[in-house]
Amino acid sequence: HLNNMWHEGKMPLVDREKHLDALTVGAGSKEGSCKRFVVPCYSMRGSGKTQLLKAFVAQRLEERAKNGRVIVRCCDRAAPKVSNDHCHWKALALGSRSAEALCSLIQAHLIEVTGRHHDVKSSAQAAYDQWISVTEQHFKIKNSASAEMAPLIVLDTAEKLADVEHATLVHTTGLQPKYTCLEALCLAVPTPYGNVVIGCNASLRQTSFVLT
Repeated sequence: HLNNMWHEGKMPLVDREKHLDALTVGAGSKEGSCKRFVVPCYSMRGSGKTQLLKAFVAQRLEERAKNGRVIVRCCDRAAPKVSNDHCHWKALALGSRSAEALCSLIQAHLIEVTGRHHDVKSSAQAAYDQWISVTEQHFKIKNSASAEMAPLIVLDTAEKLADVEHATLVHTTGLQPKYTCLEALCLAVPTPYGNVVIGCNASLRQTSFVLT
């Protein structure tokens, strides 16, 4: 689902270990925490963000990915075409329907990894519960409830969602009162799960997530 399909994710990256370590820690176990989390990674276009993402998933999230617990999408490649299940989530996200976007994304993922159709529930929490349950049964995951197997969504070119303001969510402070569609999608993720967002020319306002 990424733009550069030719790069091998397991290929060693030069001078990137510290960045892989930082991503791994950020998306790792949050023992005792009931908060959702967002791990942002931003850099200029052409700096190797997508290669870093692929190495992160292939090398640091290998078991989770092999057991259907990691969703990876490129927000640039996923054009908002309602007719395509793999792109429908982005159209919903850009239409300020964040919870529905997550449900659509999880449904497309479950169909892809299990080869069977699944009617995903309408709430984000229920969709995540179904994601965990279906993959546990399909892949026979023994340590399904461990933090190391927690579901994770990884978004490349996240600026495509950050460029659009959410229709209704408004900040109580700051010069830019409206949430972006990227911020809204991250906030729709139920606790204690999270996202990794990678892109350029985008930011998440920390005040939006301090209490979440």
